[in-house]
Amino acid sequence: MTHRFLANGPARPRLPAVPRLSFLLACCSLAGCQQPTVGVRLVFPSEQTFLASALARIDVYDGTDTGERSPEAICRSLSVTPPTPPAGVSPLVTSGTTDVCLFREGGVDLKDVGVGRRVFFVEAQDFKGQAILRGCLIEDVFGEPQPLEGDDKGIADDLGVNGFVEVQLATLPEFSVEPPACTTVEDKCEENVACSE
Repeated sequence: MTHRFLANGPARPRLPAVPRLSFLLACCSLAGCQQPTVGVRLVFPSEQTFLASALARIDVYDGTDTGERSPEAICRSLSVTPPTPPAGVSPLVTSGTTDVCLFREGGVDLKDVGVGRRVFFVEAQDFKGQAILRGCLIEDVFGEPQPLEGDDKGIADDLGVNGFVEVQLATLPEFSVEPPACTTVEDKCEENVACSE
């Protein structure tokens, strides 16, 4: 069971990877792309994993290279402990450590991610600073706002973002099976009840 803690927009049709990226870059060169601001949302495996998480960090990498610096290679390198990108690869943008409750409000906005294929890497920590969840997503970022409806449109307007990406998180072996002391998401994020393991 997944917990998104936000409303989801309509599913976008997926084009094959290479033509989609070529189309994206061609449109940018013709229209002159804006620097997009992207909303990043996290999908937790369960409510328990959300309650156990205190902070999350998002790093965005350029995913337009091939070989040892391809987006798939970047995700593989970041899946080890400690997560280490391939040699010569560094984040374009980082969120810094952010309270996970901010993701429940509709997403965290990242500026200056650029246009093109991007790798979104997320690591969530528990209340002791231990990494307990990770996720890696390869996604094309567009310079123009993406069509959104309903709650997503209002949230995007409030955040000033072009669109959203959702990163699915998975638990690491370090994740504790003991539930944290706060009992509900509302206690944690609205009543500010301190959660501890």
